[in-house]
Amino acid sequence: MTDVIVGKVSRLPQHSDYDVSSLTSTAHLGNKNVEQLWKEMKARRQKLFLAKQNMANERKALRDLRRRKDEADNSFMNMLRLIFIEGRQGLLAASHDSIKKSFAEMQSLRFDYHWHESNYEKLELTLDDEEETLNNIETRFFSLLAAGSTRDDFETDSADESEEEEASKPHDLMGISRDGPADDTHPLWRDLVSAIGDLNNAREEHDQLLRDHGRHAYDMKIKTSVGSKPTAEEIEFMDEFPTEERKKREDVERLTDEVGRLRRVCEQKGAMKKHPPFIIAYALDPDIGEDMSLDDPQPDSKARDYMQFPELVSCPDFMLQEKFPPTVEQQLEAAEKLGSDDASKRMRLHEAKKELDISTLLSRGFKNKSDFITQWLLHHLRTSPLAVELLYATFGYAVRLRIQNRHRWQKDVLFHWWRDGAVRPPETFIGPLTGSGVASPDRMRDTIQPSVIVEPLLPASASSKAVTEASGRAFSESMLLETAVH
Repeated sequence: MTDVIVGKVSRLPQHSDYDVSSLTSTAHLGNKNVEQLWKEMKARRQKLFLAKQNMANERKALRDLRRRKDEADNSFMNMLRLIFIEGRQGLLAASHDSIKKSFAEMQSLRFDYHWHESNYEKLELTLDDEEETLNNIETRFFSLLAAGSTRDDFETDSADESEEEEASKPHDLMGISRDGPADDTHPLWRDLVSAIGDLNNAREEHDQLLRDHGRHAYDMKIKTSVGSKPTAEEIEFMDEFPTEERKKREDVERLTDEVGRLRRVCEQKGAMKKHPPFIIAYALDPDIGEDMSLDDPQPDSKARDYMQFPELVSCPDFMLQEKFPPTVEQQLEAAEKLGSDDASKRMRLHEAKKELDISTLLSRGFKNKSDFITQWLLHHLRTSPLAVELLYATFGYAVRLRIQNRHRWQKDVLFHWWRDGAVRPPETFIGPLTGSGVASPDRMRDTIQPSVIVEPLLPASASSKAVTEASGRAFSESMLLETAVH
């Protein structure tokens, strides 16, 4: 597409004096907008060319005035130097007229120079505006040029077929017209819509009157309680309220009857629209319910992260089911007591065991510091959806593989968590530490092995454990470093 545009533009004359006959290079587009933009672009380029010529003339005039101004300054200063510096006081009276004339000439040249300089600055601003306008026109022109060139082949090949299809296609299937909907509504329907609008306005005025009455009544009650008198406006409003309220209510009742009458007439004459706007349909039948919501449905009690990683993330929603939430052990006992014919027994039993396993991670006891850190990291992972997302992202970044089976990947994480290379022996945590509590870089380099990068061509049986180890190790290292720093 770029080559096509460049080829078409290269055939356009670049000199500012070309005429409108150059439009023949774009006549095949058959687009009046392109032609109009081309004429406007040519005029803008000519205007820009003239502005540059004017600026060149101003620069030439400025150079000449600068030279003459410097000569006049030097001449005037030389005359003053002879009189005041070299001590020729006798020349002051003799050359009085010459000094006055030289000073006037110097002032005149300075005035002309500043005037031309100001004019040149105005031309610079004009040039900037013209260049910006020309740039916008050129962008629109070449966009239309590109769009027209891409449509040429398709339009020329399918013009006849499109005309035949348009001729045989029903009018109802033509879609939304670019000229807007056809004005084929029945006059009775227009009267009904107008009456509904009047009814809505009357209801709003009546509701506003009731709100104003409540506000004034509250203000007068407060003023009476503190010993203050109501204003004349409030007294006048309360005196006129019964009459105004009755008038507004009668208007609402009258317009309600009018809308009902017009609706019956439209139904008898067949003037009712099949799919009216919601505001019209609601005014005719308030029992139709709310309009369809375009928002996403509200999530259920299970979080979105739990739905993505149900094997890893904890979701103790059983605590929200009863007034007195049971413990994890009680939930497991309740799941075991379910009958064998209960379809939910297997799922509830699995979830209860998972929650029990997560809740007892930090209370099982640990052999050493390394074992405790491994258990704590796993507990943090299973109780933090953000940590699971971090592990998932670390896996994709470090291993460069896409997870096809999330359920299998979660099982692999739990299986290899206690077996991969990130589980370090206690000797790793014995030795000198830096001032911040983190092991020295040399020890970290000796004890921490780099993440394993698995090639995508490895078979599934060989890569399953390796990729899980790599992601788990990278996640564990990041969590350990963050814990040590804090």
